[in-house]
This record gives sequence, structure tokens and C-alpha cells, in this order.
Amino acid sequence: FARSARPKQDPKEGKRKC
Repeated sequence: FARSARPKQDPKEGKRKC
């Protein structure tokens, strides 16, 4: 889900990916 598309807009996704 938008891995490097908008990691700033998704705080939850960013934590999950990182």
C-alpha cells in the first residue's frame, strides 16, 4: 500500500513498513 508513495501521510503504514 503506497510503500514509498506517501509514507508521511500514513503514520500506521510507515511504522509497519519500517
